[in-house]
Amino acid sequence: MSNNLQHQRTLSNSDNLMSEYLYAGPSWAESSYPVDSTSTCLAEQWNISYTSVAKGGSTNLYQYNDICKTKSSCPVVIVYCEPIKDLETICKISMENFVTSNHWKDIWEECNQYCLQKFSEIQQPVALLGGHSDLVNTHHYDFTVIEPSWQKWIAQQSGMPMDNNSVDIELKDGTKYSLENCWGAEHVHKFLYENPNIKPSKTLLDAVWDIYFFWEELEHRGWFSGVHPNRLANIEFANYTKNKVLDFLNTTKGKSYGTLS
Repeated sequence: MSNNLQHQRTLSNSDNLMSEYLYAGPSWAESSYPVDSTSTCLAEQWNISYTSVAKGGSTNLYQYNDICKTKSSCPVVIVYCEPIKDLETICKISMENFVTSNHWKDIWEECNQYCLQKFSEIQQPVALLGGHSDLVNTHHYDFTVIEPSWQKWIAQQSGMPMDNNSVDIELKDGTKYSLENCWGAEHVHKFLYENPNIKPSKTLLDAVWDIYFFWEELEHRGWFSGVHPNRLANIEFANYTKNKVLDFLNTTKGKSYGTLS
């Protein structure tokens, strides 16, 4: 992580400095990839005083608990995690049950709705950005959506065409398909790799490869590193969203605004 980010986080945790907001999310929030001396993150690029609970490998429910533990009255900006990572807690079923089910999309949506509901229960104002997973079916909840899909935004910037909010992808071999929703498919991929005897749902397996080929194409176009946005994607997305974040923070002044200890 860059020296500037470490400096800002140290200041943000000082008793003598007011943090404008609490910053949360998984590895997508914590750092650009690859992680090295030039790494950055959205919060660093926004350059607004903050305190971070973002953590690589985290889940939405872990982030919810970490946010609540701060006992902060500051507004919260969250980069959304992949909801299926909380599968066993929410649905009380195993990953094997999920990957072999023909109803895996319904299960995914159950996890998604549960996570969105938890974030809507946070007492201070909350804003979300689609990250590891897109934000979908959010209209029932009392939070601000800064941008529903970081991944689709990157796709547009890289030159991929969009049609009815789906990404049109053409691979090097000429294969074409549309991607309606982006999600953190590598967790399912990892499980299947470690459990080769499990036969997954064909539609799920197709969905996993659709995401992997999409990320591979984004890396080829210079916007991704493996399964994460790279430095360029962080800088440009931060530039695009900064005014939206400022608008959100400005609307919270005088409502729930305070110093994080």
